[in-house]
Amino acid sequence: MKSTPFMLRTAFGIIATAAALSLTACSGQGASEPPAAKSSERPVAVQNSHTEAGTAAKKQETPEEAFYAAYKESSSDRDKIENMMSRITGLDWKTYRELRKDVPLMDETLGYLYRNRSMIKPEHYKAVFSATRNLDGAGSESYAALASELFWTDKKAAIQALSGMDDPNRRQSVIGLIAYGLSYKDATQVQKEIEAWQAGAELTSAEQQIVHSLLEAVKDPY
Repeated sequence: MKSTPFMLRTAFGIIATAAALSLTACSGQGASEPPAAKSSERPVAVQNSHTEAGTAAKKQETPEEAFYAAYKESSSDRDKIENMMSRITGLDWKTYRELRKDVPLMDETLGYLYRNRSMIKPEHYKAVFSATRNLDGAGSESYAALASELFWTDKKAAIQALSGMDDPNRRQSVIGLIAYGLSYKDATQVQKEIEAWQAGAELTSAEQQIVHSLLEAVKDPY
């Protein structure tokens, strides 16, 4: 049967309508899709920086570890003493001892400081006097020997360092340790020398009181 113009127009209309519906459906589907969600993840660079900061915090040295590192560094004794003095303030000797349980670390370190005490400068005295926390019996003996020799070397600097300490209880403890260390010398001679020095020294009233406390401790160091 021959197709009439009407039939052809009808067929073309159906095809056009179907194509239009198909395009509409496709465009509608794209429009109905939600926009891609923004990533909640941090950029890699930010993540790395936070990780590195956390690692650095974990690796941060304690005061005792820093002091030990200065003690073990391979440099001249003068440089070692200088670095140790910059890190000794408020040192906890119990924590320090536990860094190396296979050796008597505190005794070795205090012995090293005593042997090289001539390299400890007067400006370091206050830092040394602050480091008395958790000394054991042997440590107290070694510390007393060191502190008393520092005092005997430069009395003025030692008295000024003691005067500058904030904690009066710790100051009195150091005074007692100095007196104990001096007890290995002739007690009468020690007392006479301190009194003679005191008479000629320019001291504040607070420093005079510290010298008085030391003289009293020298009379009874035990």
